[in-house]
Amino acid sequence: MSYSFKLLPNTIVKFHADYLEDDGKPTKKRSHLIIKVDEKNKEALLLKITSKWKNYFWQAKLGPVKCLSKPSFVTLNRIIIFDWSTLRNDYRKFRICQVHRGNCTEEGRFTKIVHKLKKFWKNPLNRDRLQIRLDWNNLKILVD
Repeated sequence: MSYSFKLLPNTIVKFHADYLEDDGKPTKKRSHLIIKVDEKNKEALLLKITSKWKNYFWQAKLGPVKCLSKPSFVTLNRIIIFDWSTLRNDYRKFRICQVHRGNCTEEGRFTKIVHKLKKFWKNPLNRDRLQIRLDWNNLKILVD
């Protein structure tokens, strides 16, 4: 059974995927920010959210977000392309913020993040870029 609702940009989702982080270690459960939803291809572009500030050039500040427990930043050098046509109705693997539904960050902040992301990916000097493709089969059970 697939989800009966749509994924919306500027929504935070949480899942634990099976791929390697930038440092070569396996991923942990993490929140992600939906940047864009492609209805035709049933794909969503997501950015990883981290609580650690590492680099001004490939990170952007989320600002105050009520659905996250600590100050957070998005990572611009890794885009996750998620095939949402494979989603299943299983809250244990994929959680969508039910509070905000498309307004997790303030609109002005979200616009700045999208602008910085586009600028980062257009710059040919930014070589540390990676697109990670995921679907339901790459997700693990979230353990709280």
